[in-house]
Amino acid sequence: MAGAKEGRRNVNTGRSYEEEHHYSRAVRMGDVVYVSGTTSVQVGEAVACPFDAYGQTLATLRWIRWAVEQQGLSFRDVVRTRSYVVGEENVEAVARGLRETLGEFGPAATVVGVPALGRPSILVEIEATAVEGAGG
Repeated sequence: MAGAKEGRRNVNTGRSYEEEHHYSRAVRMGDVVYVSGTTSVQVGEAVACPFDAYGQTLATLRWIRWAVEQQGLSFRDVVRTRSYVVGEENVEAVARGLRETLGEFGPAATVVGVPALGRPSILVEIEATAVEGAGG
């Protein structure tokens, strides 16, 4: 795509993992923001709400909100989420967190069961896509 690099805007949280693995928390191209798989790991590398799928979902969505807003969009502009959840027993807790946080504007969503994520205490990782103006 000609000129794509000039139109690209990356945002990082300052977490060491992003630097070590050479990726951005969120990338904006035009009207679209793509948020990388995000967990409840905080700056300083501690896991917020270890082994608590509901608490991790809320903490993760706060990071996603921050990333979307850093790109100049509203959290209501989120049109899609993809959640990776460890353990079938945690799916309802993640769904509850998503519903409470995003339910009012109902983005398209997928939940994928996985055997493990980056650390044993992490039970959920969420990706998101936002489109400028989608939230009204």
